[in-house]
Amino acid sequence: MTVVERLSRPIRNTLARSHQAIKKLSKSHLGRTNAPSWKPGLESLEARAVPSAATPDVDLSTRGATGSVNGAVFTQYTPQPTGTGYIRSFLRVDAPGNATLEQGYNTDARPLQFDEMKAANFTRAIRLNEVAEVTSGGTAYRGFLLDINQSSKSPLLSLDQLRIYVGTSGSLTGYDAAAGTLAGLAPVYDLDAGGDHWIELNAKLSSGSGSGDMVVYVPNSAFAGAGDNPYVYLFCRFGDHLGCNGGFEEWSTARGLPAPTPPPAAGPATLSGYVFIDSNLSGVHDNGDYGFAGMTVTLTGTDASGHAVTFTTTTDVNGYYSFADLAAGTYTVSHQTPVGYYDSGSYVGTVGGSSDGTLNADGTIGQVVLKAGDGGLNYNFAELNIPGA
Repeated sequence: MTVVERLSRPIRNTLARSHQAIKKLSKSHLGRTNAPSWKPGLESLEARAVPSAATPDVDLSTRGATGSVNGAVFTQYTPQPTGTGYIRSFLRVDAPGNATLEQGYNTDARPLQFDEMKAANFTRAIRLNEVAEVTSGGTAYRGFLLDINQSSKSPLLSLDQLRIYVGTSGSLTGYDAAAGTLAGLAPVYDLDAGGDHWIELNAKLSSGSGSGDMVVYVPNSAFAGAGDNPYVYLFCRFGDHLGCNGGFEEWSTARGLPAPTPPPAAGPATLSGYVFIDSNLSGVHDNGDYGFAGMTVTLTGTDASGHAVTFTTTTDVNGYYSFADLAAGTYTVSHQTPVGYYDSGSYVGTVGGSSDGTLNADGTIGQVVLKAGDGGLNYNFAELNIPGA
């Protein structure tokens, strides 16, 4: 996918800005650190790779917008009152020079590893009891307030990575981009768990620095088992999709946050397809083919709760089958080969427009990963009638 194809709105970035961002990936900002102990290398190149998804998972470019990724709720928010008395930073990141990518995490350790501002009142350790707790719909959340700075002519910015860690020390350091760990610790929340996700932000919806632009509400359950009042670390990265252009971004633990409005819960998953006679030998289910009625299709696997499941259904007069009301899980789909016919092909279908699954040597389709609300389409099986078989 080209740079131009990734741009879904002209206002987001001009071609020149995108070209500048690509040049920065191969020049000074790759592997940049504030200390000589971290050296440029493969990890830095991987960390700065530009992802291809052009549509944000959560679009907060309009006032009051909200969305959810991996259980956390992201809400466009402009707090009142505003100003530096309201925002007390625990992390500020600011890309050097004209760089359009920036990243960093809060800690009391020095030297700092990435683009963090080194003053202790801007980048510092925090404890869990400093993070505002709010409850909505019986679920408790911890709220982190983000304030961004962009030019008025190009106010959109992407939040491309967000990982939260807990520890027993306020001076953890050593972020590993390839492993996604901090000082060897796995995150308790990861925006990119299960795939590449990103959030679109709009600085134009707030007035100036220190006013706030977004709140991310992380379920309090993420911190369960972390001990009594642990230290909390937040790693963030901006600019992969929509580049930084107007100064620092800062995170705070502002009090008085409103309760979030979680998006509607996703419904059950589904999976469907066809068993058909490939009469025109095209290898595709098209108008020249006939559906195979009454064929048994079996779905096996393990749901997200670890329960083994097996379901069967039969195809209708058009050869169509469907499994509804599926829990999130990983599944395999297989079919009954009718007498006198040979399998001419099994075809991995799509979930959300992307191929999902693996074609096995025995003709079954495995490793189909479904989340709540997903719809798996066109998991098809083709048959050939061989005369005299």
